[in-house]
Amino acid sequence: MRYLLTFLFCILVTSNAYGINSEGAFASHPVECKEVIEAHAVFDLKGIHYKGNALTHRVIGFIAGYMTAVNRLKADKYDWFRRKNAMQLMDWVASYCRSNPSKDLDEALNQYQKPFSDFLPTK
Repeated sequence: MRYLLTFLFCILVTSNAYGINSEGAFASHPVECKEVIEAHAVFDLKGIHYKGNALTHRVIGFIAGYMTAVNRLKADKYDWFRRKNAMQLMDWVASYCRSNPSKDLDEALNQYQKPFSDFLPTK
């Protein structure tokens, strides 16, 4: 009985994590530049490890996901970010956001990889 109640509780308190909006279209939830700057203020990179708060983890996770998607979509070359990882891009992104506070993290990452897009394969 305890397992059944635990199972039902878990079903009730969890929600779906669909990436769609109310119209059924893909919905990205942008991270604003002010949030990136806040996350960078507590960001502490030590080798391949970093410390920060929940917002820092959200920003790093967004950057890592973006990098994965770009590298996957541009299949003829698997390192569009020139041997950088998400933690190493954090400083560049924070600098971009300080200069462009009205933009968001997605735009910052688009700007970072724009110089490399000349090498994109054409269909």
